[in-house]
Amino acid sequence: SLIFCNCFLAKIWFSHPTDENSKIFVFSDTPHLIKLVRNHYVDSGFTLNGKKLTKTTVQQTLNHCAKSDVSILYKISENHLNVRSLEKQKVKLATQLFSNTTASSIRRCYSLGYDVENACETSDLFKLLNDWFDVFNSKLSTANCIQSTQPYGKQLEFQRDVLEKMTQLMCSDILGRSQKLPFQKGIIVNNASLDGLFIYLKDKYNMEYLLTSRLNQDIVENFFGAMRSRGGQYDHPTPLQFKYRLRKYLIGMSNLEE
Repeated sequence: SLIFCNCFLAKIWFSHPTDENSKIFVFSDTPHLIKLVRNHYVDSGFTLNGKKLTKTTVQQTLNHCAKSDVSILYKISENHLNVRSLEKQKVKLATQLFSNTTASSIRRCYSLGYDVENACETSDLFKLLNDWFDVFNSKLSTANCIQSTQPYGKQLEFQRDVLEKMTQLMCSDILGRSQKLPFQKGIIVNNASLDGLFIYLKDKYNMEYLLTSRLNQDIVENFFGAMRSRGGQYDHPTPLQFKYRLRKYLIGMSNLEE
């Protein structure tokens, strides 16, 4: 239940308050984590294998892609790098920046002979961040051709490899300091918790996979929103009222399934 990384010690689960045989695993909100990664990359950059990776690489690629003689599919703009106030809350801007499309465009510009600083290293970093977010954002149980977007457990070897690489990245001194920042700790804990939760549910309930998007904060917020809305103007239920509302909610869901 414990993970250790560069003097960083954390427990990934605790026993259920009313059932010691049940475990509750700990997760940070993945969309929030990817936004924090974006903020640090844009503001100060990352140091990998002695090389400083900054937004200059993306800016150079943007400039090359703007030329008429370069035909590369590119979905981002300066707005993805110069995020301000409310724009920082939009997870889409972060995931578009750290996408396979951006990674491929950077590598393509470099292969065409254009001057792109640390192109290969940045492309590999963006590819890893893209795959990692996909692993934590699976929504459908049906299989598809993209390994990283399948439910956790359906492409277990590939998915565990992504988690391991991401953990190693967060354990390294990417910010030039030994002390880990909250987003690094959050990612490390999430990676360990996801695999731990899968093993636990597979052993106890024979579950074959996890739809990881349901581990995000939005799901919890939507649930509590549904509970509060059931009381009309009384949107601050007591524990007993919450119990009755939850019972009605579950009965309603079971009727829909039937």
